[in-house]
Amino acid sequence: MVVEIGNIAKLGPKEKSTVEKLGPKDKPAAGPTCTILVLGHGSNGSKACGNRYKTDHYYDETNDILYTDSCGGTEATYGFYSDGVNYREYSASGLSAPIGSCGRSDRRLKQNISFKYNSPSGIPIYEFEYTNESDGIGTYVGTMAQDLIKLGIHESVITGRDGYYFVDYSKIDVDFRKI
Repeated sequence: MVVEIGNIAKLGPKEKSTVEKLGPKDKPAAGPTCTILVLGHGSNGSKACGNRYKTDHYYDETNDILYTDSCGGTEATYGFYSDGVNYREYSASGLSAPIGSCGRSDRRLKQNISFKYNSPSGIPIYEFEYTNESDGIGTYVGTMAQDLIKLGIHESVITGRDGYYFVDYSKIDVDFRKI
C-alpha cells in the first residue's frame, strides 16, 4: 500500500530512508552488498604496501564506497589501500581495480628458492615458497628485494614496519604471481 502525502510517499511500513526515489515509481532502495576487506592504508602505493597494520574495511559493492567501521558507517579516507599482495586507490570515483603488486619480497621470508631467468632489464626472477603461511601458501614467482638493492633499484623497495622488505612490482619489469 502506498500512502501519498503531498508529493512525499511512504511505502507501507517502510521508512522514508529506504525509498530510493519519490514519485510515481517509488520502490524500496536495494540494500548494499558489502564485503569485508583487510587492508592497510597509505598516501601512496608503496606506503600502503609497507603498512603491516591492516584492519577490517567494509566495501559496499553496490555504491562503490569503502567504510572503516561498518557497511554504511564511516567512509574511509581517500588514498591507497593494500591487502598485502596488491594495492589500489580509493577516491571520489570509488575503489579502483588493483594498480600494482606489492609482495613481501624479502629473501629472509622465503624458502625453496630457485632462480629461473633474468627480466629484460636484468632483474633475477625466482620461484619460491614463503616460510610463513600468513605471507602466502603455495609457489610464487617474483624477485628478491635484496637483489634490487644490489642492482641500485631502490625506488621499488619498501621497508615494512617489521624491518622486512616489500617490492612495488609496478615499478619493475617483473610480475609477482602465484603459480
